[in-house]
Amino acid sequence: MSRLAALCVLLFGVQALWDGRLTASELKCNSPKSLSLKLSLTGRRNRTGHWTSQAQVEYKTSHGDPDNQETAAVDVDIEQNVTKCQGDEIVQIVATTIAPPFSPPIRRPGADYELITEFGYYKLHTSIKNWLDAYDVCRQENAHLLIINSDKEAKAVQRLWIRHPKSLGDWRDGWSYAGIHDKFKEGNFVTIFNQPLSEIGYTKWSKEPSGTVSENCGMINFEGEYGDAPCNVLMTFICEQEL
Repeated sequence: MSRLAALCVLLFGVQALWDGRLTASELKCNSPKSLSLKLSLTGRRNRTGHWTSQAQVEYKTSHGDPDNQETAAVDVDIEQNVTKCQGDEIVQIVATTIAPPFSPPIRRPGADYELITEFGYYKLHTSIKNWLDAYDVCRQENAHLLIINSDKEAKAVQRLWIRHPKSLGDWRDGWSYAGIHDKFKEGNFVTIFNQPLSEIGYTKWSKEPSGTVSENCGMINFEGEYGDAPCNVLMTFICEQEL
């Protein structure tokens, strides 16, 4: 009776994507998106006495969103060698599979987002919320709170305020929440991605941050200047989805 020896070599590159989650006090990481590749190899001898091999590959990524299902071609190279040793046939099957790296889900702009050429999609939410709730709304829309990276972007975003007249009747009419804070270290403002403002290239303030422990959340005014306020203040906010 013949003996079957199978050797499977699997080469597969995976790039893991982690998604940050900012709570009232810290930045947390969710579980990585799931990816699976299943390879099955079968070797058998047909009626003419020839050995044949067959590979079946299943490649699947899941982003938690049915609209973001990903399919991709997987290349499979199979080498099969048959040798005889002391009257026995030894079949060696080497299979190499190459699949594309794990890519992030395709992002689609949410409802009422406006495309500003060169920069991305933006939306000024006129329903007032505290900073953390505003952060959550942007995430639910596959976006993030506004982060300004240049004078040119700040000027382009000004158009969002023009179509929304002042309605609150106090100082908040001139401000909207943005994606910066100093929750981790007092006076050290960083973006929601934990980048110092000096690294992103935009540090314009209406006035220097107050330095008080109660004003930890960032906001931005019509002139494109940052300011800080207590995180529980209710105000409008701007969400951004980058190109």
